[in-house]
Amino acid sequence: MNTVSFFNPLFNSDFFDAFDSSVSGDRSTGSSYAPKVDVRENEKAYIFDMELPGMTKENVDISLKDKVLTINSHKEEKLESADSDKKEKGKEVAKNDEQTREAGERWLIRERTSSEFTRSFHLPKDVDGENISATFKNGMLSITVPRKPETQPKTIKISAA
Repeated sequence: MNTVSFFNPLFNSDFFDAFDSSVSGDRSTGSSYAPKVDVRENEKAYIFDMELPGMTKENVDISLKDKVLTINSHKEEKLESADSDKKEKGKEVAKNDEQTREAGERWLIRERTSSEFTRSFHLPKDVDGENISATFKNGMLSITVPRKPETQPKTIKISAA
C-alpha cells in the first residue's frame, strides 16, 4: 500500500490530510498504480486534476461518503478470443495465449493486461457535496468540488419580556 500525506507544518489544513490507497492486485495478471493528481483551490471550489492515460470515463467511478472523495478505476486489456462465450478471465487468457502460440509468437513482456487504482481524499467541512461535477477529456479527469458560502454572523435582537 502506498500512502501519501500532504502534511506541511506551515500550512495546517484538514483538506491536506489526504491519503492514497492503491488496490493490490495479482502482479502476473495486472498492475496497481497511483495516478498523478494536482489539487488546487479558489474562492468557489477545490479542483482535482488527475492523469488517466488509456482510460475512458466508463472505467472511472467517483463517489463521496462522509466527506471522503474516492476515485476508483479498473481497466482490463481486451483479450481477443474466437469463443466470445468464455468470459472468465483465466479461460480468455489461456485461449489468447494459445492463439499467440499458434501464430508462432510468444510474449516476452506483458504488462498491459489490466490496471486498477483507488485514490481517496478527505475533504474539508466547507464542501458542497451535492454539486460536485467531473469532466474527462484526452486522458485527463477534472473534478470540481464547490465550496459552500461562508456562514455570515447573524445579529439577534433581544426583546423585552
